[in-house]
Amino acid sequence: MRLLLFATCVIAVLCFGTAHAHTLDSYDKYRLEIGWENTPPYSGEVNAIRIYVSPLVEGLELEEQPFINGVTGLEDTLKMEVLNRHSSITLLLTPSDIDGLYRTFVKIDRAGFYQVNLFGNIEGTPISLSMHPPQVMSSEDISFPPDDSIHVQERLEMLNATYNDLESLYNSIRYDTTALSAQILGGAAIIIGIVALIRSRRPSVK
Repeated sequence: MRLLLFATCVIAVLCFGTAHAHTLDSYDKYRLEIGWENTPPYSGEVNAIRIYVSPLVEGLELEEQPFINGVTGLEDTLKMEVLNRHSSITLLLTPSDIDGLYRTFVKIDRAGFYQVNLFGNIEGTPISLSMHPPQVMSSEDISFPPDDSIHVQERLEMLNATYNDLESLYNSIRYDTTALSAQILGGAAIIIGIVALIRSRRPSVK
């Protein structure tokens, strides 16, 4: 089940994130948009996640919402957590010259998909929102001369994650199989008991 859920998330990010450099969402009465400053993002490079925060415009669909009248002062009330399957880091927002635009600098060492959690408050409104920026690409794709050690390490990490998922799936199947075997044995015992009871009640033939 976990394997299927993760695959679904990956497909969703691939379909949406490839076509859109930024991810757009809303929370309460606010428009929130995140994206990488340097695109496409590559592993091993210092980059920044941009976050745009502004009020929603009444009467417009989310995709039509413009970034205007950006909310200021969020560097003191809003934090960002970046995480993947193995670890997480909490980062502070740095304001820019544009009202409502903030940056948080980070160096992503591994290619893959990452989740961004925003928590704190916006102008007194508590917020807890998860968003998914576009995929971080492997620096091996643009390295010259190629660094085989990076390629091997990333392959090993991918294989290790796949192994863990398969192990969990195997344990789940083994548990279900054990339970099924116990039910079958229990059912067989009941049938044998019924047959024995019927035979014991038959009149003996002389």
